[in-house]
Amino acid sequence: AYVEKLKTDGRISRLKLPKGRKLPMTFAQATKQYLERLEATEGKNLKGKRQHLRDQLIPFFGKTPLESIATFDVERFKRHCQDEGLSKSTINRYLASFSHVMNKSLEWGWLDKKPCVVAKYKEPPGRIDYLTAAEVKRLLLAAKAY
Repeated sequence: AYVEKLKTDGRISRLKLPKGRKLPMTFAQATKQYLERLEATEGKNLKGKRQHLRDQLIPFFGKTPLESIATFDVERFKRHCQDEGLSKSTINRYLASFSHVMNKSLEWGWLDKKPCVVAKYKEPPGRIDYLTAAEVKRLLLAAKAY
């Protein structure tokens, strides 16, 4: 009986079916529910996230089960975006949306553990503006008056 139980447990874990579901949730299914939940809770930057999901993420990851997305797949996605001519900053925005979907999936119980690591590109620092001598004088006068 013990050996039979071990065999059954092995078959169950080999299939990697989520608890309470007969089929694993795909990335496209998860993003649909993700957007619905964000709309219900007034999530931030919905317009941008919708665009990121529609333009790049769902076409690339759509049919893949959530728990099957590996770090290698994320690296393939980054390469795919580079091949399309997207800048590293733009790719980072897509990766941020992807990472948020994965983190919320974990928080909402759609995943047992985070299946992948999302490594973003290093971005150059933003633009640096210098004050002219006249602007410095006006700033100091305004500070003294304040």
